[in-house]
Amino acid sequence: MNISEGINSIDSKEISLSFLQLKKQTVNMQNDTAAAVSVISSFIWDQLGRPALEGDIRRLICYDGHIIQSMGNLKTDARFPDGKIITVSLSVVQAKKTFGLMGRDLYQRRCIS
Repeated sequence: MNISEGINSIDSKEISLSFLQLKKQTVNMQNDTAAAVSVISSFIWDQLGRPALEGDIRRLICYDGHIIQSMGNLKTDARFPDGKIITVSLSVVQAKKTFGLMGRDLYQRRCIS
């Protein structure tokens, strides 16, 4: 799917996805309003060409209490399906997932920008 098609989200029985354009590539983001921060996998980061990451001292703690260590933050512009562009900071975590998580941080930034 191409972001220019104006698709805001796809709902399935399992997950709801939104589409962001990062580094001129469309990235599927699972809507996760329970997540405090937005994350992408190292797989997606590889697909984006491994752009420079900023240091990240945050520990991401999951609902069940286990900790995910961030590899760093990707600071970049993100284009939403409606054409709105904001600068985002996404935590990159070691994973092979083909979609990211769009957390409350991105929802809030999107609404006030």
